Amino acid sequence: MNQQPEQTNAATTGAVTKEDKLYQRVVATEEVQQALYQYECARARRDSIDRKLEGGSGATDKNKLAYWEMELTSATTELKKLQAQHPVLAKHPLIAAVHEEAPPISS
Repeated sequence: MNQQPEQTNAATTGAVTKEDKLYQRVVATEEVQQALYQYECARARRDSIDRKLEGGSGATDKNKLAYWEMELTSATTELKKLQAQHPVLAKHPLIAAVHEEAPPISS
């Protein structure tokens, strides 16, 4: 019987790498937490208003949708700037998704 030797790495041993520690420190900063919160709020509001308009509700209007789309764009831009400053943020699932869904910003 031919067995492969077990590979040990940070994922299998539970060890925390320097990159993991850096990621945790960066994500924990107030700046990153605030940017994530603003993005999540803007996206939730925009999606809610969009659903209401598609459902024919008169409780909102296209001006509110346009406002929250601008807020979402602003929040997305901020997340991309933070990722440019801290490449380790690419590991964050929300930031990675934001980075993939739109072309990169020009500074």
